[in-house]
Amino acid sequence: MCHSAGGTVARTLSAGLLLAGLAAGATQPPRLDPQLEEVLNAVRDGEFETMAAAIEGGMAVDAKAPNGMTALHVAAVLGRERFVAWLLEKGAAVNDPAQNGITPLNRASMGGHLGTMELLLEAGADVNAAARWGATPLLSAVDRGRTEAVRMLLAAGADPTVTAANGETALSLARAKQHQDIVALLSEDPETVRTEREAAADRRSSRADTHHRTGVAYDDAGDIRRAIESYRIALEQDPDDPLIRYRLGRALHRFGEREALVHLIEAVRGWEAAIEAGEELAPIVRPALEDACGVLAEAGRTDDAARCEAALAQSRR
Repeated sequence: MCHSAGGTVARTLSAGLLLAGLAAGATQPPRLDPQLEEVLNAVRDGEFETMAAAIEGGMAVDAKAPNGMTALHVAAVLGRERFVAWLLEKGAAVNDPAQNGITPLNRASMGGHLGTMELLLEAGADVNAAARWGATPLLSAVDRGRTEAVRMLLAAGADPTVTAANGETALSLARAKQHQDIVALLSEDPETVRTEREAAADRRSSRADTHHRTGVAYDDAGDIRRAIESYRIALEQDPDDPLIRYRLGRALHRFGEREALVHLIEAVRGWEAAIEAGEELAPIVRPALEDACGVLAEAGRTDDAARCEAALAQSRR
């Protein structure tokens, strides 16, 4: 998005850009109404009188381009406060989303246009309105490193614990982008920090599950070395999952690796702890536990095998 309302930046917002985001594969983009195109171009070029005359002449203030953008959207992107104020006075819908769900406040937040943001918030902009992928104005401001915009949004009631579709929170995104001022600002709230940790754990669990499933697919296909690679990656993401440890240990055992027993023992301990905590084992776990017991017994790990059998017996009660 744009970093200022001036010169080169404004000229880049051509009619072509305004039509961006249309359905892929369309042979002909939807035609933009000539009068609306004139208005949008006037906002882009800073020609206030041209825009005002067209709307005063009868064009709807919320007329939309095929991608859902209105004059208010374009003015918000560029931080044109005079245009925003006038459009709002004429009844422009402050929370009207574009085709991708982005609202004018989200667009203004991306650019860090504080004056425009203030006008939109005073007009009732939803500070937590989310685009289709879950990005709120706060997440957009964090992504672009707009510290003062983040501060303004938080003061207006933005929820820093909202999680986007990709699992990012405002704090995790600030850390990833290395926006240290924003990290410090967001870290002042304990709930924000707690939510970030939970979201990070969820992301790791999701990645672990993906690599685990990939490993199982390689295992079933007989490509044990690739299965081992996938299980190792899964275990890095979720070292506390006994089933992943079992899968890795069993795969390594096929090559006679001594490391296999370490993983099988850890898997048994993990299931043992779950059983003692009163958790019911998933149907897939019991045969895996039985198999682990057998491997440990064959390897001469008498104590570990006995412990495994005890856990198995307890799980059947």
